[in-house]
Amino acid sequence: MITTTLSWIASQIDGTLEGDDSTVTAVSTDTRALTEGAVYLALKGANFNGHDFAEAAANAGASAIIASEKVSVAIPVIYVEDTKLALGQLGAAVKQQV
Repeated sequence: MITTTLSWIASQIDGTLEGDDSTVTAVSTDTRALTEGAVYLALKGANFNGHDFAEAAANAGASAIIASEKVSVAIPVIYVEDTKLALGQLGAAVKQQV
């Protein structure tokens, strides 16, 4: 991923940023694979809900969360309608930048 900002990510995925803008260099859908300062994107599947791991992501060093459900964390959150769609939109936007 390229170095970018939360506000840029929000603009590319039709999201609303709640909290302070900051620079990020990675996005992850797995709290176990988060690198310091990465954005955690909470996917919802048939057997899991990534939103349940938002606090764990914040504790693991995530700089922000991308969510479609309300999460209570002390870091910025980008709210979107559909996180799976947002993941695709973000991938396409980053691809255009490289």
